[in-house]
Amino acid sequence: MAPRINRNYTQIDAHLAALDARDVPCHESGLVLKRRIAFVTNADRYLKALNLTRVLDVGAAGLTRAWWLEHGYIWHGLSFPRDAAKLREQHIAVDVGDVASMPYLDATFDVVYASHVLEHSPMPLVALLECRRVARVLCMAVPKWPRLVEEPYHYSVMPVALWGHLLEIAGWRVAANMTGSRDYQFVCTQTPADFAVLHAIHARWIEERRARKRARARVRKARGPR
Repeated sequence: MAPRINRNYTQIDAHLAALDARDVPCHESGLVLKRRIAFVTNADRYLKALNLTRVLDVGAAGLTRAWWLEHGYIWHGLSFPRDAAKLREQHIAVDVGDVASMPYLDATFDVVYASHVLEHSPMPLVALLECRRVARVLCMAVPKWPRLVEEPYHYSVMPVALWGHLLEIAGWRVAANMTGSRDYQFVCTQTPADFAVLHAIHARWIEERRARKRARARVRKARGPR
């Protein structure tokens, strides 16, 4: 007979309770807002190409809500109780829950927007599976390894190869990699058809960026040394 395992979840429960009670002034900084707006602005071309409108903002801090609404999306939020209470003070209603166990039916949304959320999850693979269950496309941003790895509630700060591995296991395909100097940023799809559409858009975007860089280099060369 296998030995009985006595699982004591007291420390885990206490740590997750502390996660809910954390102070998150960084979520309200102008710099964070600027980076998040840049991400959703870049992601917009991919979402519009698939005619996606229903967005679930997981871990909602409410920062990009106005942007989504102004650009024709139907915005819905999911957050921890403390953050949800802060949003209610601003007359913004969101659901309360965890990204690793979402209270929604399959395919309720078109897009899950997870900006600086998954690094806070002790179960990132489960969270990615849940995102795949409830939505067609995933827009995710997480801090680059090893940036912010020592933050007390960053359970899952990982190298890009490991994030790629978890995405693949969860059934996501990275159609657009918009990683910057501070964050890994991906637009992910499930089906080969969606991947083909978005990957083609991303290839054109990369070529346009390269063309702009070449044009700037030619201008600098024509000006000569200062």
